[in-house]
Amino acid sequence: MGLGYWGVGRLISEWDQLILGGQMWPGIVTVTGQGPKRKLDLKKPKGSDKARLTDEGYQNAKLKAELSLWEQAHWDSLQELLPIIHPRRKGGDRQPLQIIHPAANLYGIDNVYVTSLPIISLDRRTQIGTFAIELIEWVPAPKPVKRASGRKGGGGCADLSALTPEEIAALTPAQRACLPSTNSGNVAKNSLLEAYKRATASLDEMQEQVDAESDSLSTDWDGPAIWD
Repeated sequence: MGLGYWGVGRLISEWDQLILGGQMWPGIVTVTGQGPKRKLDLKKPKGSDKARLTDEGYQNAKLKAELSLWEQAHWDSLQELLPIIHPRRKGGDRQPLQIIHPAANLYGIDNVYVTSLPIISLDRRTQIGTFAIELIEWVPAPKPVKRASGRKGGGGCADLSALTPEEIAALTPAQRACLPSTNSGNVAKNSLLEAYKRATASLDEMQEQVDAESDSLSTDWDGPAIWD
């Protein structure tokens, strides 16, 4: 099932409610902020008309959930739930909180950290209090790359021992230096030769098939000669 539509004319909808940390928060909520984006570094050399663009990876979304409170029950509920998100809360490691709201879930934002709790503001004319919760998207840490062990001076080298000759032949010079051999140049050279031999053998097999088919056509033809 898709996310709920805000529904013009509806008394209340999923867009008006916030579930954070497994709890329904009081009042009417509005979620705003900065959605998913890429962190890009744009550098233009002096005197050049062209700029170099470097993609520095994904940048976590930043959200703000504003709760509009106007009843005593809203105020009482807020005070009960506040310890769940208070930055100074005691006990255990800080954990991300699940968020359920269409504005966040639309972009696949399902878990967040609470970063700040601005002071609640009160509109004296309407008697509506606004409680804001500032959030940042939580994403799992990337899995560490398996490193080769026992290689002297090989810090930062990935395990290349299981590569095929074709994959080794495509390595950069820096990557070839990480090959599990005392002479990485010979390994790379041998890999190139091995890949070449395989390609040549494949071409030879194709030529043999073509020759065989040509011989079959010339011996099976019983019709009149097309040319002398």
